[in-house]
Amino acid sequence: MTNRSERKDMFQGYRGPARAVLEKFEIGVWSEVILENDRGSTFEGVILPRSETFDDLHVVVKLFTGYNVGIAAERIVHAKEVGYRKAVYKIPEKAFPVDPAKKNVTL
Repeated sequence: MTNRSERKDMFQGYRGPARAVLEKFEIGVWSEVILENDRGSTFEGVILPRSETFDDLHVVVKLFTGYNVGIAAERIVHAKEVGYRKAVYKIPEKAFPVDPAKKNVTL
């Protein structure tokens, strides 16, 4: 597991109650976790980063099934980090379609 102090921004985009929960359980973005809510349901997956424009009431988890779920921060009663996945971004290379009748645009 990666040392927490070596992680750039453990709470990327999280603020308010959602960030408080992450801090309380010492988990952060890209942590592989097992979360339990106040009804006894468990969620296993990876904590995803949030845009700072989204609400501060939910922690978003990419479940190992591939689905994303937002869990209300106030309902998380237990969370445990079981691993860590360093984010690796790669934009797939793809040829752009060309139409000679239209102007070229640089992106």
